[in-house]
Amino acid sequence: MEKLRKRLKEEYFKGMKVDLSDNRIRSFVNNVWHRFTSDYNYFIVMPISEAADLTDIEHILSRSSHGFKVVSLDTIKTIPAGEMGFIVNIDWMNTDKVYMPDELIKLKYIKTVPEIREVYSINNGEGVLSSSYERAKTLAEVLDVPFRSYDKHEFDGTYEMDYSDLVKDVITTYVLRTFGHMDLKLIDSLSKKYGNDIIVAYNCLKAENEFNDEIFINKLIKSISEHENIKR
Repeated sequence: MEKLRKRLKEEYFKGMKVDLSDNRIRSFVNNVWHRFTSDYNYFIVMPISEAADLTDIEHILSRSSHGFKVVSLDTIKTIPAGEMGFIVNIDWMNTDKVYMPDELIKLKYIKTVPEIREVYSINNGEGVLSSSYERAKTLAEVLDVPFRSYDKHEFDGTYEMDYSDLVKDVITTYVLRTFGHMDLKLIDSLSKKYGNDIIVAYNCLKAENEFNDEIFINKLIKSISEHENIKR
């Protein structure tokens, strides 16, 4: 807190006689964050690990410490497709550490109870073909908060989809829907077997502007199930 107190006196209250108690510092930082995030070009996110068990979201949220970082619409291009998590507000009156916006560019762990505003997904625009997109969308429905999807193509004109990730996402979604749990060996095997067919079909529909994520994934699940002779 002393480091922040010194910074505020030098940058914001230079030459002024101000009693910067801990509570006043926290209140000031709250006001700074409110202005900083009010136009939605900047927001605080709490990423969730791909391996997290979202069926026990209460356990995740009950942890004393969470990782937070600042994201802007300009920096979405630098975030890997597949990241998901919460867009949150933090009450800096009730945290173990206090940070100004420029100090939260990189992920930092803070003990606090965040206010969840929305669930977000960084994706390739493939919709529910991405298992992380579908998990994020479902989580938003469960928590009854808005869902915000960020398609990387919309934020970076030079961005190119990694088709190996697309295939893995499609097969992962298939395996999760079919068996209800991850099977990395099966995902790898099916990715090699059906990867080219998935890519060709996806690109054809995209080129013809006829792509619909729900219809596409449902057809894929049916087709793979029939070929693998898996009874569902």
